[in-house]
Order: sequence, then C-alpha cells, then structure tokens
Amino acid sequence: MRKLRFIILGIVVLSFAGCATQTQLYYYGDYSHKYYNMVKKQDDASKQGFIKTLDNIISKSQKQDNSPVPPGIYCDYGMMMVGQSRPDEAQKYFNLEKSHWPESAPLMDYLIQLYK
Repeated sequence: MRKLRFIILGIVVLSFAGCATQTQLYYYGDYSHKYYNMVKKQDDASKQGFIKTLDNIISKSQKQDNSPVPPGIYCDYGMMMVGQSRPDEAQKYFNLEKSHWPESAPLMDYLIQLYK
C-alpha cells in the first residue's frame, strides 16, 4: 500500500513538472486585440495603437535572448508605413522580414517592387 502511494505521488509530481517547462517561442503582446480593433474601427487612433503594438513587439523581441521577432510582424509594420506614405521606411521593414524569414522572400520582393 505504501509503495502504491509513492508511485502515485511520483506520477503527479512528474506530470506537474512536465507542464512547468513550457516556454513561449514568440512574443506577440496584444497583437490580436489591437489588429482586430484596427480592422473594426478603421480610425487613426486604432491604427496608431496597432503601430505602437508592432513597435513594442519588435523592441521586446530584440531585447530578449533567443526570441526572434515573430513572422509577419516586420511586414505588417512595413504595410502600416506604406499607409502613412513612408515608403522608404516600409522598404526597410520588408527587407528585415525577408532576411529574418527567408521563406517570405517572394512576397517581400513583390511588395518591395510594388511600393518603390
């Protein structure tokens, strides 16, 4: 009976230890909420809030060790710069997306050519 208690206790401890080792691969902040808000409202305040969120994601990801900027974030930031008539800055972020995520190269090349 005592042996059974130790076995059950060991299983419980190991199951909790397995749950505690999960780490977050990317930092997204409140991206989903701000994106939804921007699409729904379509006003300048929500667009500025989304840009601020993208900037926050980029800066926090760069500060954390081994935490890359999530895929698509540089591209979204570049598209927001296009919307603000800042194509030079958009080009910079399209190139960053392309260099960090090589699989996005065809799309980034297209956007770079489109918004020259």
